[in-house]
Amino acid sequence: MRIAIVPCLLSLGFLSGMPLSSAAHDHEHDHAGGTEFHENKGQWPQQVLFRARTKGGALFVERDAFTYVVASGGHKHASGRSDREEPYLRHAYRVHFVGGKAQRAVGQERMSHYANYFLGNDPAKWAGGVGVFGAVDMEEVYPGIDLHVDAGQGLKYDWLVAPGADAARIRLRFEGQDKLEVRDGLVFITTSAGQVIEQRPVAWNDVEGERVPVPCEYLQEGDEVSYRFPNGYDARYPLVIDPTVIFGSYSGSPANNFGFTATYDNAGHLYAGGIAFGIGYPVTVGVLQFNYAGDVIDMALTKFAPDGTSLIWSTYLGGQSGNESPHSMVVNSNDELYVMGVTGASDFPTTTGCLDASFGFGPQINFVIGEGYTHFNGADAVIAHFNSTATQLLGSTFIGGAQADGLNLSTALDYNYGDPFRGEIILDSQERPIMVTSTISTDMPVSANATQPSLGGAQDAYVCMLDPSLSTLLWGTYHGGSLDDSAFGVQQAGDGRIYVTGGTQSANLPMAGTPYHASSSGGVDGYIASFAADGSALVAATYLGTAFYDQSYFVQIDQAGYIYVVGQTRGAYPVSAGVYSNPGSTQFIHKLDHDLTASEWSTRIGSGLGTE
Repeated sequence: MRIAIVPCLLSLGFLSGMPLSSAAHDHEHDHAGGTEFHENKGQWPQQVLFRARTKGGALFVERDAFTYVVASGGHKHASGRSDREEPYLRHAYRVHFVGGKAQRAVGQERMSHYANYFLGNDPAKWAGGVGVFGAVDMEEVYPGIDLHVDAGQGLKYDWLVAPGADAARIRLRFEGQDKLEVRDGLVFITTSAGQVIEQRPVAWNDVEGERVPVPCEYLQEGDEVSYRFPNGYDARYPLVIDPTVIFGSYSGSPANNFGFTATYDNAGHLYAGGIAFGIGYPVTVGVLQFNYAGDVIDMALTKFAPDGTSLIWSTYLGGQSGNESPHSMVVNSNDELYVMGVTGASDFPTTTGCLDASFGFGPQINFVIGEGYTHFNGADAVIAHFNSTATQLLGSTFIGGAQADGLNLSTALDYNYGDPFRGEIILDSQERPIMVTSTISTDMPVSANATQPSLGGAQDAYVCMLDPSLSTLLWGTYHGGSLDDSAFGVQQAGDGRIYVTGGTQSANLPMAGTPYHASSSGGVDGYIASFAADGSALVAATYLGTAFYDQSYFVQIDQAGYIYVVGQTRGAYPVSAGVYSNPGSTQFIHKLDHDLTASEWSTRIGSGLGTE
């Protein structure tokens, strides 16, 4: 049975070869320790040739300019909710090639993987199979002068001056910075989000393959910087001018990374999902307010080779008017990826004929993970279905009502750092997607045979099944009592039954069959609910818990039909005789029979310190 892995949001070093920058959750990947250049295939304005992510920001390569976005702060460390949040700052500045314009720009050092951009609801601006390069060559920026941009070991650019060409024609005009100063042989560009330094230029003549050093220094005149050669240079030979750019900031650290989910396919490829700032092209330069065009948190999804040594593709998914996060993923037998998550963007990419192409809006939602992660206009759950190469959306839809959906917003059920972002998507035996999540909307899509057609309390669990094109609701239902309830995990048994698990504060959560525990033990409990394959009946259900806090997060089913859940407890959760256990630990594993009537065994695992 396919497993959709849904880890809690933690401070994760994402995976080797796939770092996420703490300041911007940068999802683009190193080449030999550096950054990548992604070509523009319509996902950015026409003047952009390539974009490279820098330390927390971005560089947009244009024919006659570089446009930089510098970022700092705006994140918390995942060690606790009381940590101080650093200021969130964005600043754009532009470096014009005065009197110069590249006649041609070519990506160099093409990488084996590619990127896809599904951002916004205009398919004309989606881009699949975007080339990924280690460097860019810009030809004839000035007569006889080329420009090579490379980010292999930190951002650097080389002016390549052909014999007889005039290096004095190179003039750079800076626009949008707070301050520009040449001092101690370096260029200091001061912005509201930190300082960028262009190191002392190194220059040489290439004389028959030998580098002959040429003294070189910056010359500043107002907002323009050019190069001066105190001892001249030999114009009979090629001249190379080689500065390096260093990004600094007033606040921030590259220590935090955020990964959300992962899954696999039959060939053993790993799919990883996280969040990334989709830093868009700035409309203006200078200080940028959060949520300027394109500067929102998008889903960032990556496919790795089975041995983990290379990437196959990376894909951005999201709207440009709000934030997204991926909560769960699963792959079908055709290697087609399904992603379930949440969006706060009314322009999230949807496909023609989808179940719901309109955003439901709702109240503003703020989270403690920093980075400006706020849903200003409410939130909806979303599901997207990619083709096997992730270059096309086969289906994509909102699933939501007029309030907030796709998030666990209950203060009673939000215990761990990532509990708001729980939920899961799986495929049934016919490879139709089944999703579980949480909602506070009274108008979620439900089917005529729904076991609970209306919201029972302040927040309910929500379960639904769609067809693979995401155009038809096959069945959908609420599940909850009079207080707060959430759905975190889901699996299907061999006989077709759908098992859902989560947390509940309700003493009147719907029960069925002969429950192992028919009533709440008090406070917050975990639960398991079993539905008929077509959603027409609640077949069995049980509470799980103690008189203290308990929740169940994941459910699995073995070949004999036994049910397993893993959860968390602050009470004296029972430990069966003769099983392995770590006394005093707060994580539990519980095995029950198929009808949720009897306990087979249960145990507690962890450090024994009671702090998990």
